[in-house]
Amino acid sequence: MTSLKVRVLAEAGTPFPGSAFPLPLYRIPALTQTKSGRIIAAFDVRSDWRDLPAEFDIALRVSDDLGHTWSEPRALHSHSEGFGVGDASLLTDPLTGRVFCWHVGSHGESFFSAKAGGPGLELWLSYSDDEGETWTHRDLSELRPENVGGMFTSSGNGAIGADGTLYQPFVCRVDEESYACIAASRDHGETWVLGELVGPDCDENK
Repeated sequence: MTSLKVRVLAEAGTPFPGSAFPLPLYRIPALTQTKSGRIIAAFDVRSDWRDLPAEFDIALRVSDDLGHTWSEPRALHSHSEGFGVGDASLLTDPLTGRVFCWHVGSHGESFFSAKAGGPGLELWLSYSDDEGETWTHRDLSELRPENVGGMFTSSGNGAIGADGTLYQPFVCRVDEESYACIAASRDHGETWVLGELVGPDCDENK
């Protein structure tokens, strides 16, 4: 039997360049593989186990040899004063090669405190056309329905339909209840449409 080799991509208490926290905690991993075979791993840089709001970052590392060696960690989307990001979900479009990273941002709201019609958690879609080397960030908070308070990305990965449709799951909070929903794009990530809410008593779906 072949023994498994463990590769540590992030270790609690090891400083991350540019982090707001001297001894960060790393959570919420996401993975995707690009058209060339590169593996991209993204993860939250947090102060502790708690979720947003805080000045969190999303970091990434890449491997070009099927996970045997990895690049140094760097930021995918960085925090700013009073603003943080988290809950990354990665997806590679097999036709265009564009890599997507859905995630959420906060200027002080949390999933539980956000009210319908208020600022709520922000919905961000970052994308890379050079296999994770550089990223463009889009604020797509308009995707959140008017009756939804908190809304966040189901972290990890999206999915691709047989017809090339891109899918990304979310969790929505309506009147103190949690619902699952899925956004879809049929034009390679240019536009997204949110499907019906499923629930209540639903959470992070895949």
